[in-house]
Amino acid sequence: MGVWTAVAAGGGAAGLVLGGLITDGPGWEWIFFVNVPVGVAGIALSFALLEADRGERASSRLDLTGALTVTGGLVLLVYGLTRAEEAGLGSPATLGTMALAGSLLAAFLFVEWSVSDPLVPLRVFRTRDLVGSSLVAFTNTATTSPVSVLAVLYLQQVLAYSPTLAGLLGLPCSLSVVVGSFLGSRLTGTLGARRTMALGLVGISVATLVMVGISASGGLWYVVANATLSGLALGCSAVASTTRGTSAVKEEERGLASGLLNSSAQVGTALGLAVLFAVAVARTDAVAVGGEPGDEALVAGYRWAFFAGAAVAALGVAAALRLVRQETGGKPDGLPTGGSPSKGPP
Repeated sequence: MGVWTAVAAGGGAAGLVLGGLITDGPGWEWIFFVNVPVGVAGIALSFALLEADRGERASSRLDLTGALTVTGGLVLLVYGLTRAEEAGLGSPATLGTMALAGSLLAAFLFVEWSVSDPLVPLRVFRTRDLVGSSLVAFTNTATTSPVSVLAVLYLQQVLAYSPTLAGLLGLPCSLSVVVGSFLGSRLTGTLGARRTMALGLVGISVATLVMVGISASGGLWYVVANATLSGLALGCSAVASTTRGTSAVKEEERGLASGLLNSSAQVGTALGLAVLFAVAVARTDAVAVGGEPGDEALVAGYRWAFFAGAAVAALGVAAALRLVRQETGGKPDGLPTGGSPSKGPP
């Protein structure tokens, strides 16, 4: 898991640097085009490097209705939150979009309960360790992803850094994630996954609060300090949550657990960006004095978003300590010898 997280961080580091160079060069539109050959190469390499599946497949049917309802519900939820920035939370457009999103997500739960081969069997939510690990994965990205984007906006909009330089300043975070992932592997083996998750999220919360020190006149070192500390903490928390989440179910269900953990992280990024940006925009608009908001107003909005992000990370600590069971002798508390974590209490 440490190697997995470190490799992902290496990809993130490359994306930050190349994204800045491309934006300064041919233009920001090209960041979408360059992903096409990268994706094609990834598909080709998967056939060349990955072993073929062995054994019988559980099912050959895809829960298309479930996939469409959950995807549509999440898209509308994020869109509704972004609409709230412009039209207001109580506007008919925002309320209508949010209501439709809620209806689709409720329909998804009904579909998963009623079909014979659901996309996400609802019984997995009876596994406390998996649910807790998924919430931690959600919280990891719901805090760190929007904070990193806001930091880049601060560097460019307030400090007037170029996209290339702003991208290069993201390297401390990615490199720290590599170190934190191996540190997290060791801590998971000594402190246990539960404590490592909580410790990582505490670090993320503290790192986010560091960003509150930025100002309109300068704040580069706050950005670098946040990137370094949050990278270390994210590596620890991500490794621990992935390790515990995938080991919380039987071997034949680990693909499902991995998918749930990955989806939680992706949804966390989307919702975190929407919510923290809405907070930042609301505060900026409140303190702006007519016309285009100045640097002071932008910084005020960023600070409120950072406070909100730190609070989200703190909620993740509570989720880890409340839901994930502490290991005793290499096994979670309350798990009998030879038992399966997937059959734990709801």
